[in-house]
Amino acid sequence: LKGDTIQNLLAGDQIDIAGLGFVAGGAGASGLAFGSGGGNTTVQVDLGSAVQTSFTLAGSVDRGGFSLSADAAGSGTLIRYNG
Repeated sequence: LKGDTIQNLLAGDQIDIAGLGFVAGGAGASGLAFGSGGGNTTVQVDLGSAVQTSFTLAGSVDRGGFSLSADAAGSGTLIRYNG
């Protein structure tokens, strides 16, 4: 996802970042950071304070509508957009 742009993100959509292990809590926990510019939303995926990847969502989205968890395989991070 390094720098990719995702269009038409809808409530219920999921983004699976395979190979990026999910960490539930503590100093190295998985997290999201958001930015905006040019009418789009930038999403940064972090482990602790280290940026792991980032991508752009076309348009503006509800930043509070995201959740993180382990993916079904248990080896990746699943981003859910609940709108």
